[in-house]
Amino acid sequence: MSPQREIGIAVIGVGWIGQVHCQAYRQIPDVYPDLPVKPRVRMIVDAVEPVARRVAERFDVEVHEEDWHKAINDPAIEAVDICVMNRLHEPIAAAAAKAGKHIFCEKPLANTVAEATRMVEAVDGAGVVNVVGFNYRHLPAIQTAREMIESGALGEIFHFRGLFAVDDKASPDVPWAWRFSAEEAGGGALCTLGSHTLDLARYLVGDFDSVTAMTRTLIGERPVRGTDTTRSVDVEDMAGMLIRFEQGATGVLETTWLAQGNKHHHSWEINGSKGSLRYNSERMNELEWYDGTSAGNRRGFRTLLMGPAFPAAAAFLHMPGMGMSYADGMVIELKDFVAAIAGETTPNASFLDGLEVVRITEAALRSSRDERWVELRDAP
Repeated sequence: MSPQREIGIAVIGVGWIGQVHCQAYRQIPDVYPDLPVKPRVRMIVDAVEPVARRVAERFDVEVHEEDWHKAINDPAIEAVDICVMNRLHEPIAAAAAKAGKHIFCEKPLANTVAEATRMVEAVDGAGVVNVVGFNYRHLPAIQTAREMIESGALGEIFHFRGLFAVDDKASPDVPWAWRFSAEEAGGGALCTLGSHTLDLARYLVGDFDSVTAMTRTLIGERPVRGTDTTRSVDVEDMAGMLIRFEQGATGVLETTWLAQGNKHHHSWEINGSKGSLRYNSERMNELEWYDGTSAGNRRGFRTLLMGPAFPAAAAFLHMPGMGMSYADGMVIELKDFVAAIAGETTPNASFLDGLEVVRITEAALRSSRDERWVELRDAP
């Protein structure tokens, strides 16, 4: 076996998700020993120096910085992984593309269609690998669902139903943070959570024709950590949406971060002329299938357990039903990123996919404000 070429990576922003990425990069060579490249996190960047230092020590990374420009200017860095607040995605990605560095950017890609469009133009002009963090696409159950839909197992697709509900912000005592600011985050639950569901709807069913939506901010103020003051919230706590797909299917989507008792309820169901599929990320290794073509006395949802027969799971599971974790899914996603850098594959979710979801989100927010249907072809 020829030696693996190292790819120097800078992880920019090491809150929770940035640390999950660091862990995944460290696991990739062990899980995928035949990959021709080996990712190595060479730099940790975070605006809070003690955080950058602590995470660098945890993952045995020699260099930590507070200024993301240091990663752009370092010739040892071949790729950047952007995990900072949404409003910083564009300037970092634009500078990285200009420097010829490959880019992984967490979702949502940007706060506005204009920003996301400039990001797509930047990476296209530079010819660098670009990936947006729609990690659910990479899970074995989602890959299996797409294969089944493409093979015609569900027949003509009639309907999509999606829900992403959590309760991590349900208490009014949760402190104000950048995700509660439209300027910093672009939007609230729809952007943070619903963007995942919107992407899966596109990935599994197809492009959107038009949407109408309703959003609400139910907790209008949040306490400022360490003070006796509060700050206003100007993003949505919940969103509901009706969807018309270009190929004729319809859809319903709901998302909120105020759903008491829901820890990570990300579910969807797709109904077709021959059957249905449904999925819930709280049971992420299972895909439920209803075969409407089977004998009438044998119909009913059956559970497909992910295992070595499903390609995306083969590196982790030796027998069906053993189970994979969220972190394992991140290993698959970032493996695909570095494999694309090596020319082994093409990105499963590019900046162009990220732009389309921002376009849908912006249309939904406009629909809620104007109380009307918005056609995607009329969106900026």
